[in-house]
Amino acid sequence: MREKSIILIVDGDPEVRTLVANSIQQEGYTARTAGDGPAALGLFEKEHIDVALVNLEMPEIDGVELCKQIKETHPGTEVVVIAGRSSVASALATLREVVFDYVLKPLNPTEISHTVRQALEKQRLLAEREKLREELSAVNEKLRRREKELEKEIQETTGLMKESERRWRTLFENANDIIFVVDKSGLLTAFNPGAERLLGYKTEEVEGKSLEELVFRGSKKKVRELLDRTVLEAGVVFGQEVKLRCKGGRELVVEINASPLHDENGQVIGGLGTARDITGRKQTERKLRELNRRLSAEKKEMERLNQSLTQAYAQVRASQDILRYLLDSANNAVLFLELDGTITGVNTKAKELFGYSRDEFLEMDIYQLMPRSFFERTGEMLRKLRMGMSDSFLTEVLMKDRSVLKLELNASIVEQEKRRVGLIFFREPIEKTWRKDRDIKR
Repeated sequence: MREKSIILIVDGDPEVRTLVANSIQQEGYTARTAGDGPAALGLFEKEHIDVALVNLEMPEIDGVELCKQIKETHPGTEVVVIAGRSSVASALATLREVVFDYVLKPLNPTEISHTVRQALEKQRLLAEREKLREELSAVNEKLRRREKELEKEIQETTGLMKESERRWRTLFENANDIIFVVDKSGLLTAFNPGAERLLGYKTEEVEGKSLEELVFRGSKKKVRELLDRTVLEAGVVFGQEVKLRCKGGRELVVEINASPLHDENGQVIGGLGTARDITGRKQTERKLRELNRRLSAEKKEMERLNQSLTQAYAQVRASQDILRYLLDSANNAVLFLELDGTITGVNTKAKELFGYSRDEFLEMDIYQLMPRSFFERTGEMLRKLRMGMSDSFLTEVLMKDRSVLKLELNASIVEQEKRRVGLIFFREPIEKTWRKDRDIKR
């Protein structure tokens, strides 16, 4: 409703219009006046009229007819009729459903103000009722929408619950691990087929029994602590290792995870647990420990052998150093050969006797020291060396200056750095040596 309500006075008498308008304005309302029906209807086209005071005795349009037209075209306007005592009864019988109230002539300003206030209060109450009705309608619409949403959510939740139950049942029935359920007293209430396969018990054999009855004595305390933690303290247990007793007495080492079960009010009603067979893993761990122990012992033995080999190698190196010294100090020329005849080493006497440097020797083979007439005999010597045999013969040897020296060749096989090589001694023939010694004595 606007800040100031607009009150229309429709009366053919100007004095009445002025009197009533002044009274209305003193009450804080806005007054509009019209001298006949057409003028009054014209004002309705310009603005909203809250209350219309209509004199029944009007020119052109009868007051009764005017009231009907106002109410028909502007149902939100309250109509109050002004009438004399003689005409009010018949008018009200006709306008019972149209007018709000009436005031009698002669007019009393106080009565007019009171009637207008009542008419405006009715409008306020009707407007408030309409607002409440609209709000109620909006709330009802929201409730209807929410009801549909809840129905949909219930259907979806029911579907999810059924799907969850189906998945749980599938998991429960097909899991390879043990799945068990206990009540708040720790008694078994459910036992899956996986548990039957691993432990050998049928479900009906263990239902109502305590989980402690299925473990060996050494694991009873662990199981009691697990049940207390899960059922009494509403806690979660991970990786508790216990030894279960199978139906035939066989030991089954398992790792248990457990959590509490709650009812719809959040109260703990039991516990749900899974037990995974780790017997094979424990056996593997024992084997690994034994293997580590053996490897540790073998490592110590290897270290001992390595130390012995190191010492032996040092002795061999020392022996080789001694041999190298003896060879370098020898009066005979010495060559080392690969078994194909390639020269790989020489002593000092060989360099002095043949006239070649060490580097020159290392680029030669035994054939380059022999005249062509001794190639066949030299090849036979190499074949014997490859067969692991020794050889000895008189031969001629070419010096670097291309002179020829007759010497005795002695060949044998030796081990050098874990491989076989040929060792060649060149010396003067025994007969020549004897003659030289005899000449010296003379």
